[in-house]
Amino acid sequence: TYTVTSGREYTVSFDILNDAENPVNSVEVGFASNMDGTGPVLAQPAVMAPAGYSSTAFTTKTVKITANNAGTVFLAIALNWSGQPDARA
Repeated sequence: TYTVTSGREYTVSFDILNDAENPVNSVEVGFASNMDGTGPVLAQPAVMAPAGYSSTAFTTKTVKITANNAGTVFLAIALNWSGQPDARA
């Protein structure tokens, strides 16, 4: 968990290596206030990470999120595929 301050901008960076057989179409990053049976409950809308995911080398993606509220949050990262990945993924 992280403690955030309302109005403050936070920078999140991560490295990603895409899968050539089940490529990720997009990645969203956000702050979640809780979890339920279907996944994170976002505290505010997620931010889309920059496009461009390689399956041959790690790429670093960076997003900036401005907290809408103060409090304790979880970092939520959503990987979006065009279809359901197979069991090997």
